[in-house]
Amino acid sequence: MTVDNFTSTPTATGSLASGTEDIFVGGTLNVAAAQVSGLYTNASDLVVTVNYN
Repeated sequence: MTVDNFTSTPTATGSLASGTEDIFVGGTLNVAAAQVSGLYTNASDLVVTVNYN
């Protein structure tokens, strides 16, 4: 399985307007035709970096 086509809301150029903001991250999970059902975990964490100016 692979994940690609990542999206985020707001986009990479979003700006904080009032002290807090929700960030939504999504992507496409590509599953093989014969993929066995089960519980899967990622090999590495998803990291979101916030830069304060």
